[in-house]
Amino acid sequence: MAFEYKVVTTVDEANQLSDDGFELFTILPPGPAGGPDRLYMRREKRRGQTPGFSRESKSS
Repeated sequence: MAFEYKVVTTVDEANQLSDDGFELFTILPPGPAGGPDRLYMRREKRRGQTPGFSRESKSS
């Protein structure tokens, strides 16, 4: 199974991604430059068309 990953630093960003089907995968410690912990989000990669759009094949 293929996944897409995104890294966010705020709970608001994580909540927004969860509305798009992402789930919390793990929490990463601060990077080499310091800063806050980061949230590593993932969702299953969608196959075919993006949601909300469909294409009908017109084969004769």
